[in-house]
Amino acid sequence: MDIIRRNTDYAFRLVAELAKNQGQPVSVRKLAEDNLVPYELARKLLQTLGRAGIVCSVKGPKGGYELKKDAGDISFAQVIEAMQGRVRLNQCLLSSFVCPMKGKCPITSHLSELQKVIDFHLNDKKISDLL
Repeated sequence: MDIIRRNTDYAFRLVAELAKNQGQPVSVRKLAEDNLVPYELARKLLQTLGRAGIVCSVKGPKGGYELKKDAGDISFAQVIEAMQGRVRLNQCLLSSFVCPMKGKCPITSHLSELQKVIDFHLNDKKISDLL
């Protein structure tokens, strides 16, 4: 099982490309071609990233997409959550999940420690780190 799904990987490519061109809109076609992402899929991914407040569209003949904020202010976690939701090692780490083994499970505390490390690194790493 992949933790980072294919569409999320594509989204990272698109966002990294926009970071390289910070302040200059890039067309969907160019983003798709330069990053080997199918055009229609790139459009959908950029729309999803737009709804998450990561990118914005720029209208006009020299329009396209650009980052909505500085690449140093966009974490890996934000991109992942926009595309596929939060990364969780196990259901028992979700606050809404009620496990029948709660309080006596030998693995939960260990998974919780690992989850904290993963969360820290995904929030600590920024899109600017890809440049």
